[in-house]
Amino acid sequence: MKKHWLHWLGTLVVMLALAACGGGGGTGPSSGTNGGTGGNNGDDDDGGGGGPIEPLPESPFNQPSEDQALFYALDFRPEFNAVRDNSEFGGVTPYANLPRPTIVTFSGWMELAFETTPNASIHSEAFLDVNMETGETMGSASDFIGWAFNPNTQRDEVALYEGDVLFSGGSLETSTDGTGNSFAMQIDTASELNNGLQEFTVSGQIKGAIYGANADGIFAYGTSSPQRSDIALTANNVVVNGTAGLWALKD
Repeated sequence: MKKHWLHWLGTLVVMLALAACGGGGGTGPSSGTNGGTGGNNGDDDDGGGGGPIEPLPESPFNQPSEDQALFYALDFRPEFNAVRDNSEFGGVTPYANLPRPTIVTFSGWMELAFETTPNASIHSEAFLDVNMETGETMGSASDFIGWAFNPNTQRDEVALYEGDVLFSGGSLETSTDGTGNSFAMQIDTASELNNGLQEFTVSGQIKGAIYGANADGIFAYGTSSPQRSDIALTANNVVVNGTAGLWALKD
């Protein structure tokens, strides 16, 4: 991920400090009001209970670096949208026009959603090589990041999901209408992620197509719903529902 984050974290610290100190002098008597106390109008005024600030409870989650947190808060969404919105540009590549027998390199984003407590909707950059003859895919997405609900503070915070989602295998065939292409990529069973509070696994296939006049983009998607069951997801060794999506552009 890009490393251009530092000013946001400083701003966040300031905001948290202001929130913790909010109303520090606003709850005491207004200045210049004696209230008939015989001149005791300042010496005993503590500014409305400005005692020691309690530290925030320790987070149970893996903490992202300052760069990662700032990127996710400020720059991730427009970069993700730019890839997602262009990955299907030009429509499905006709099967006959695929640049066989070359291997094409793509990069983009992967999104995983786990229906757990707390829910997880997380993202990572993804890098993959696709054999245009066979559809065999090799690559990975590593160290996902996303918002997670902290039960200790009752607030959402950015958490790091350490580990790798590995791509190995796949297929590329003529679509059912006989003109386009049908692409599937395999997610290796060794794919595991850990956010410090939960352990996740994902495996199975996500399916989609190659897009553009020159195989310029990929979109592939899978779900663990009973109606489709492309992928298998677990959280802390318990099977859960969720989805996996990948959007990528040719390098």
